[in-house]
Amino acid sequence: MAIILKQRFGLVVLRIALDLSGSETWVLFDLEGGGEGHAEPLMPQQRVPIEEIGVPERLERRATLRQGIPFELPDSVLDAIGAALEHDHGADDPVWIHLVKPCGYLSMVPWERLLRERLPHPLLRLPDFLVDSSHGAPGRLEVAICSSSPIAKEDFHLVETLESLVDILTDGHVRERVRVHVFVEPVFLDELQRRLQDRVGPDGPVRLHEPSGAGDYGAPERDLTIRSDDRIVNPWLLWMQDALSGRSIDVVHFLAHGYAARGQGALALSESPRQNEDLRMARFVGAPELNSFCERIGAWGTVFSSPDPSHSEMGLRALAYELAELRPGPVLHHELRLDPSCLALREAERFLFGSAEGPAPSPPPRSPALFLYCHPELLGQTTTEEEQTAQAILTSDFKSLLEDIRLTEESVPTWLSASERYMQKQSLEIGRLTEQIRSGSLPRASSDVEELTDTLGKIQSIVADFSRRERS
Repeated sequence: MAIILKQRFGLVVLRIALDLSGSETWVLFDLEGGGEGHAEPLMPQQRVPIEEIGVPERLERRATLRQGIPFELPDSVLDAIGAALEHDHGADDPVWIHLVKPCGYLSMVPWERLLRERLPHPLLRLPDFLVDSSHGAPGRLEVAICSSSPIAKEDFHLVETLESLVDILTDGHVRERVRVHVFVEPVFLDELQRRLQDRVGPDGPVRLHEPSGAGDYGAPERDLTIRSDDRIVNPWLLWMQDALSGRSIDVVHFLAHGYAARGQGALALSESPRQNEDLRMARFVGAPELNSFCERIGAWGTVFSSPDPSHSEMGLRALAYELAELRPGPVLHHELRLDPSCLALREAERFLFGSAEGPAPSPPPRSPALFLYCHPELLGQTTTEEEQTAQAILTSDFKSLLEDIRLTEESVPTWLSASERYMQKQSLEIGRLTEQIRSGSLPRASSDVEELTDTLGKIQSIVADFSRRERS
């Protein structure tokens, strides 16, 4: 899918891959660019032994704690990339980073921070989906912010940081109409109420959710592993899902510690919204469960802010990468240590969430404190006729209905927004099948893909008809 995007949008892409063919592991760097429909190398391939970057062959969990491994890029690689871009690529034109699967521990490397030393260009991550799931329709932006400070992990300035995150969303610089739902442990509510009192209330843009309404979900058992199935079992996610029932959320933002185990990333949360007593271990939420949660509440965007201090910066980076691989939609990772004022985060959120109704979107971010997976269409890139056909699954009657609801009603019903996420996910799978058929790696007739596309269109029509009957 990334190859299709690169060719169709004529992107300049820094391709980073592992070479495991010999006795020694190498990291390969290829810079490619060109016009629509083709790509050509812009520099000789750079080959670096993996240990020179700091990536270990075997990762011990203690090496992922705090800021983790002090990764480095050799000057030879930075010089080659910079020289290739100097004459033919403007400083305002983005360079797209493509981590080729399987990338192993490369997902934990802060590539933007390392490259920012030499490159003035905006750096964006190339997604693995053809369809742009984010919508720019006018209307209220609904954001859910979840923050937990488990007693088993490092303490951080949760209230002050949450106030900054709310300020960014409600000061009119991102979008004129925003509603923010805040989910925290009960010990922080009074101070948050005091700091946000001018914005909290039935008519205000901020709602503080009481953990007393979290129900008796129980606390998960201690487990150092990260669950690989996609069932929603964490009490924090269950609470948010119930509290938001009937209301569609556009973006979910987590301010929480990261955790890493066996090369995977996770959020580290307290036992439950009403219990934070385990001194030894937090509870961990991995990408499959988060993906299901985002689909259930209809969220099309996800943001992770890593607190300062952070328990595992590498773990949170890995989680953001894994989620971006699972679902279409922007995924933003933000490192508070490098952006204590949150100015870089504000610019990134304006770029992602600004609409015609409010402020004009910002240019893509350039901060070493961020990495962002997003679709090239966010930069106004045009698509070919073939690409437009692939996106027609989500731009017909069904999308017109959603845009009408967003213009005329307070929010999209959760079930309808979740249906939109389902359609996008299935479109992603159809695109992957199409790419495999074209490359010859999947011996399957194109008529099968056409049948799947037709079925998805029929499901979409049924959902749209039902929604219109419900509204009439």
